[in-house]
Amino acid sequence: MENVYILEHIYEIKEVEEVKFIGVFSRYEEAKSVVQKLKDLPGFNKFDEKCLVINECKLNHYEWTSGFINWEEANK
Repeated sequence: MENVYILEHIYEIKEVEEVKFIGVFSRYEEAKSVVQKLKDLPGFNKFDEKCLVINECKLNHYEWTSGFINWEEANK
């Protein structure tokens, strides 16, 4: 297995992004089946199904290759 699929619930409230980590799956189809189970549950059903986001991620690989600044620094 070289790739996994990360399922998150992502939406914005008052210009602040909210992210709920749902799980990691070995196959896209598994993640998609969880989306189908969650989309009608309380809370999730108040948001568009597009808020349940599946991202493919390569194992043993990192994407962030440089440093970062914090929110306080970014908002100066």
